[in-house]
Amino acid sequence: MGTIAATLEKAGVPVFVIQNDRYEDRMMAGVQQNGYPDIARYMANENLEYTAEGGKKLASIVYPLLVDGLTKWQPQYLKQDGNTWVPTSSTFTYSGATYDEALAKFNAAYLNDMFWGDGLPLTPPTREKVDAMLAATPLTPTFSLGKWGGPNADFTVEKIAVNAVMAGAKPQYFPVILAAMQSLTSVSWQNQTWVVRSPTPLIIVNGPIAQQIKVNSGADVLGANPKYPANSSIARAVHLAMVNIGGSGRGLQPSHLAGPMGGLEALVIAEAEDVEALMGKGWEPLHVQLGKPAGESFVSVMGINSFAPDVSSNITTTAHYIAPDSAHWPSTVEAFQKRTVGVLLINELWASISSGLIPDPRSLAKIHTPTKAAMSKFMYEQARIPRSEFNALFLTNPDGTAKAATGAMAEVLKTLKDTDPVPVAAGPNNFLVLVAGGH
Repeated sequence: MGTIAATLEKAGVPVFVIQNDRYEDRMMAGVQQNGYPDIARYMANENLEYTAEGGKKLASIVYPLLVDGLTKWQPQYLKQDGNTWVPTSSTFTYSGATYDEALAKFNAAYLNDMFWGDGLPLTPPTREKVDAMLAATPLTPTFSLGKWGGPNADFTVEKIAVNAVMAGAKPQYFPVILAAMQSLTSVSWQNQTWVVRSPTPLIIVNGPIAQQIKVNSGADVLGANPKYPANSSIARAVHLAMVNIGGSGRGLQPSHLAGPMGGLEALVIAEAEDVEALMGKGWEPLHVQLGKPAGESFVSVMGINSFAPDVSSNITTTAHYIAPDSAHWPSTVEAFQKRTVGVLLINELWASISSGLIPDPRSLAKIHTPTKAAMSKFMYEQARIPRSEFNALFLTNPDGTAKAATGAMAEVLKTLKDTDPVPVAAGPNNFLVLVAGGH
């Protein structure tokens, strides 16, 4: 619908759209990919207005909006400058009898009118606060980390700084936020299947900066811990930048059927790097495994499609959670070989137990593996799909007839016997083991 509406507008035909909020993001993706930040529309409540009685009320509400939309509508807070849409002003001012009243007006405008938020109160991005954020990086405000999103938006350092301030982030967090955003924008928007999948960015911080800004690697590492505000602030800043900049100033993100995990933000963790000193070689932190110097600060980002907590410390059970459905099976051999299939997150105590460093009083560890690499190998060996399930899932047409395997799938099957279970990864290196979390 969005592509059709934008195409008509380009042809000089005014358009007004009545839609429900379930499909807003999908429609706006089509609009924005065709160069429009917004379009004249009314967002109906399908439960209340898509009925005979609701339709009568809807007509009286929509008619004046329809007339305005077809004759004089323009995007709110935006204006056209040649072929580009720009803000109507570089600053917005809100005043009131008290600071709280002015703050309420600011949040009402940003959250309700502009949709520049996540539904929670925002910190006003004043010039002073944005400049303080910018001072935390040697990059210039206009430097672009990349183009991303439906409108191919330019992710400049200053735009990201504005969103970091609104998220409540401190300036010392900004280098991590920028590194995460550079990683996220390096993945082409077109490569994201944004209707079905619900990937959540998992941002992993390694090196000295993790301790300097106190990124949590212990208890409640995937949740909110008031002792470690950096995790939540960085996560929220990344989320706001993605939906505000990538959503062309409309607060839109890729549409999901049920929404991503951590939908208000991303997931930010640090790795417990001190475990290497405890257990020695084979427990190097992630960035060292990736070939980076131990003393260097490094940020890694990956998309997480599902999360399976397992308090029983049973790697076999955890590995079996990873088997993907047909939507996640890569189409090319190269993609199959490169993708990270699973991330095993274990805490320091369990790592010590599984390595045999300390005894397991409850016999919870089902395998004693002395290194991260050995754990990755075990995950690879266990994360397999029984052949009967694989055939039903991947090699059967809707009418029940068999279909041939192609691409990476065909290459994998060539290496197996007809009854062998099918691995979901190309090898052990497609699994990561991270040490984080409390006990």
